[in-house]
Amino acid sequence: MPDTKRIPPHEPPKNALPATTPSYPSPFALTLIVGFSVFFVELLIMVTLHVMRFPPVAETIVDSVVLTLLVIPVLYFFIYRPMARHIHTLQLIRADRERLIAELQDADEQVKTLSGLLPICAWCKKIRDPEGKWNEIEEYVQHHTDADFTHSICPECRKRNFPTSL
Repeated sequence: MPDTKRIPPHEPPKNALPATTPSYPSPFALTLIVGFSVFFVELLIMVTLHVMRFPPVAETIVDSVVLTLLVIPVLYFFIYRPMARHIHTLQLIRADRERLIAELQDADEQVKTLSGLLPICAWCKKIRDPEGKWNEIEEYVQHHTDADFTHSICPECRKRNFPTSL
């Protein structure tokens, strides 16, 4: 039985992605969240300013500042953070894909195979190369693949060629 190499199982990278990627709200849902947040914050500000009776210029300035201060957390938590997580996930996926491509390219470079019909001498077992030169089978295979040879003698040849050495 030929000795076969066992291929180790694929190991995930150290910064592997979670088994399931998190889902993110759709752009429409994000727009609704931000829109309703701005509406309710503005409504709250307008009611508060109406009750406090500010002059029109001060009311405008206070309205702008408070609206900005209250909308920034909404934008951060519902727009920026989900987008940043999504971008990070995409970067991990891209890095993993590039690593796998590099592994496949390395494996592809290591694979050398013989295919097609090889003209071989029926008597001495030499193989003819495309230039017409006859090569020993070991030399031809070593030149065209990554295989190496060790020599031994099978039991049948030992009986036939060395009957007294048993």
